[in-house]
Amino acid sequence: MARSLEDRLKSIGKKQFVNNFNLFKNSTVAICEKELIRKGVDKSEDGSSTRCSNAKFIFKENLQCEALKNIIHSQVSLETKKEAENLLKKENCY
Repeated sequence: MARSLEDRLKSIGKKQFVNNFNLFKNSTVAICEKELIRKGVDKSEDGSSTRCSNAKFIFKENLQCEALKNIIHSQVSLETKKEAENLLKKENCY
């Protein structure tokens, strides 16, 4: 059974998807994993691998706009919602 976008966002963490949007978008999985550990987001390669793989899938399938809209309508902080809105504009999501 295919994993839903919501399941993938939960695996990544909605706040982390927003906070690390450009890292997820622009880096390889290997670089992403190392950077998340360096930043202290994850303590292990397993955790960062899960996050990065799910995020890269979202970009590969061109679901980043849908993901940001999902986050805006989720129970996340106002700060996270505002940043997601800014990213929607930057990504030209309509």
